[in-house]
Amino acid sequence: MHKKWIALDIESTGAVPGRYSMISIGACVVRDSGSCFYREIKPVNKNYNYESMKVAAGGLICIRDYKNSDNELDPNNRKFKPSKVLEVLHEKGEEPSKVMKNYAEWIIKNTYKKGFKPVHVSYPIKMDGSFVDHYLHEFYYKHHNHNPNFPKEIRILGVNGCEDLNSIFRGITGDIYAHIDQVQTTDERNPRHNALEDAKHCAKKCDLILGMMEERLGRRQITIENCIDSAQVVRNGSISSVVNG
Repeated sequence: MHKKWIALDIESTGAVPGRYSMISIGACVVRDSGSCFYREIKPVNKNYNYESMKVAAGGLICIRDYKNSDNELDPNNRKFKPSKVLEVLHEKGEEPSKVMKNYAEWIIKNTYKKGFKPVHVSYPIKMDGSFVDHYLHEFYYKHHNHNPNFPKEIRILGVNGCEDLNSIFRGITGDIYAHIDQVQTTDERNPRHNALEDAKHCAKKCDLILGMMEERLGRRQITIENCIDSAQVVRNGSISSVVNG
């Protein structure tokens, strides 16, 4: 089964799943920019890290109409109050269980039903992947494990079904210090730190990196999938291990 790459981005109230909340999720099928997913989510508790909230609140749609009239909702204002953002999310955000059910169904529709295996890709994947993994287990898997129509493979959508785009890029270049920022592409995000806008931007970079791999290999899809599955890339006519970073 060939992989279907899903560019992923989340925004959260802090860095630790469970202790902090995922407040938005955005995803985009790589090389299919029309297939996108975005939701804003009710927080699971009142915990937050101030600096994390300054970033996460910047792209939230639910507070967009209020920021000009309420300085406490504007992360760029010194009167910014993260607790007030959480109050708006409690009112306007969707329940985590509904969001993760919708997300799993979206993944299934765009991958398994088309004969593909879904793999999340981001940079770095460790935060986005860990939050999605936690939320899928906590709010979706528990209630669907006995559903006969539930693909068992969907359980790998979290940390175990992820690729780090930086690591892939380092493997291609053979440089452990290489960074995805070196891959130049037009930045059309508006606003930045909106989970969907960031996911679309990630998808564009992933597309360019896949193109680099295809050019080096001289062949397309199946060779690339086999190459990544074995954690190796062809470089300068030889086989070199991908550096996990």
